[in-house]
Amino acid sequence: MILYKKTKFRAFVQSEGLKKIQDIKAHPGSKLKQYIDEINSLYPLDIIQYYSPDYAATLMKKLDDYNAGD
Repeated sequence: MILYKKTKFRAFVQSEGLKKIQDIKAHPGSKLKQYIDEINSLYPLDIIQYYSPDYAATLMKKLDDYNAGD
């Protein structure tokens, strides 16, 4: 049963399903937002962040901040 679950979670990520739900602009407190949060709770935070629309910009800011001391 555990292997089955792992396979399904992995397939959802590989099929870009997780990425697609990160792109949805749901209103705070809405049922849709609750569903998205529930799905996100099934995955590690770093995976959710990776598939978030602003992930690349966040990484660039970290790089800029890191190099600011040079």
